[in-house]
Amino acid sequence: MATFRFRLDPVLVQRKRAVEREQGLVALAQRAHDAARAEFRRLDAEFAEHSRMLREEHARLKTDELVLLYGHISFLDRAMDAAKRDLDRRKSELDAAMYSLHEAMKRRKVVETLKEHALDAFRVGEMRREQNELDDGNARHDDRRTAFDAEIGGLR
Repeated sequence: MATFRFRLDPVLVQRKRAVEREQGLVALAQRAHDAARAEFRRLDAEFAEHSRMLREEHARLKTDELVLLYGHISFLDRAMDAAKRDLDRRKSELDAAMYSLHEAMKRRKVVETLKEHALDAFRVGEMRREQNELDDGNARHDDRRTAFDAEIGGLR
């Protein structure tokens, strides 16, 4: 029996490598997105804590403490704006990386489907070849048997 060899195996290997590379890029983008989200949440929690502190302790704080607290809250607000922009940018990078991964997976799947069809065609051809060999063998056996039966019939 012959062995199956797919002509596009080098292409399939390259497509699999491309998918692995894209998976790595998605992982990096996901990690960066998660870090940006964690930073935004940290700043948001700090902003909420200082805002709560300002609301609850406003009356008992001294003027210079209030100025510092307002200044820090203002800083946190600006930092949150920057973190939100960074988070949005990281999200779009993650989406782009995931889209590239999806496209690479589709390209790989096309070649895998071609390989499956070629393998199915190869198996059908092999089964047909084996069946033809069996049929030829049976036909030869029948011819010999018919000839043998004719000889025996002629001897009687």
